[in-house]
Amino acid sequence: MKHIKVRTWVKLIFALIVIISGTYYYGRYIELKQFKTKEYKIVDSKLPNNFYGLKIVQISDIDYKVVNDKK
Repeated sequence: MKHIKVRTWVKLIFALIVIISGTYYYGRYIELKQFKTKEYKIVDSKLPNNFYGLKIVQISDIDYKVVNDKK
């Protein structure tokens, strides 16, 4: 009986390692290649000189493909 419990735990731990490794691999190597960046310059004479060189970052539509099932 004890042998069955040990085998079950080994299978569970192995499954968790596979799931965690797969998730890490997907996030690190596959999903990162799908990011797109766009750069825009804003020219406005009303902006003070303090804003010269300021960069603004916006992240959006992270799960666009999942929600809309578009490729």
